Amino acid sequence: MLEYEDASNVPEEVMMSAVTQDPALDERVRAKALRPYHVIIHDDPIHTYLEVAVAVHRTVPGKSLADGWEIATLVDTTGQGIAAICPKEQAEYYRERFEQTYGLTSTIEAV
Repeated sequence: MLEYEDASNVPEEVMMSAVTQDPALDERVRAKALRPYHVIIHDDPIHTYLEVAVAVHRTVPGKSLADGWEIATLVDTTGQGIAAICPKEQAEYYRERFEQTYGLTSTIEAV
């Protein structure tokens, strides 16, 4: 690995390789990665309001048991409820946790 004492000694080809050639592409990739996603819990005949409320409370930071109960009510009355709105990676984690830890049916959707 080459080391340089300061940026003035770095050859231009090394500097250019560190800079993306298409800033518009960078912006599109960044926007897509940070785009918000809905984490949606779907209704099923198995889980109770309390089970859904506890799952939301324990999975999504900042959600109280009361918030979980409101989401459980939406799930029961409308067939689905948005448990969180967050970046894709975090949404995938929540969906996985709802399914694997609590057995809830859940999906993610780009907003």
